[in-house]
Amino acid sequence: MSGNEPPNHHPVHPRVLICEDNAEQAVLLAEWLEQQRVEVTLAKGADYAADALAHMDAAHAAKAPVHMAILDLRLGQQSGLGVSLVRAIKDGFRSTHVVICSGDANLLVDSISICGYCGVLYKPFSPSEIRRMLVVHRLPVPD
Repeated sequence: MSGNEPPNHHPVHPRVLICEDNAEQAVLLAEWLEQQRVEVTLAKGADYAADALAHMDAAHAAKAPVHMAILDLRLGQQSGLGVSLVRAIKDGFRSTHVVICSGDANLLVDSISICGYCGVLYKPFSPSEIRRMLVVHRLPVPD
């Protein structure tokens, strides 16, 4: 960076991590984000949280930090895993915008009160909601 960028400036292609255990929803969300010129990484495997945190660590070490993490609050059958992941990312990667997603509005409200402010993405999501989410979090989107 030259030092002349406005606050919250992000590169032309922001980096987003998706941690979603529903493969169809994860792929759909990734495709929509990629259409907005976003570089997407999907957390995979049996332990989504460990995979997500390992990716965050590696990206930070490579000086290519993740700008936004979109986290499903219900990962697999593990109760509380999504909330624990939100806390870990918010505590360890303060410059990363955290967006929580769920189809359960009550779970989202309860989680925000536990975790502090996060962006919210309700399921099922649409391309317009995803674009709005990028704009709200000041990530560049094409015209």
